[in-house]
Amino acid sequence: MVVGIACGDVADQLDDHQARQVRAWTQDHREHHRAIGQLARGITDALVVCDGSVQVVLAATPGAFGPDGESVP
Repeated sequence: MVVGIACGDVADQLDDHQARQVRAWTQDHREHHRAIGQLARGITDALVVCDGSVQVVLAATPGAFGPDGESVP
């Protein structure tokens, strides 16, 4: 899961509490299928992690990508 890899990189930069929330989200199969359904319908999906006054938003937006992973205009 590409989202899981990117979120893992983000989680590495967060404090323990926030990192646990992000990692749990990437390992939740039901949530994964729901997010994929949103993206397939052209709807952006996001996870918001809060810790006090800090908010981290991880968003996935549908788009077209070529075989090299670069965005197609």
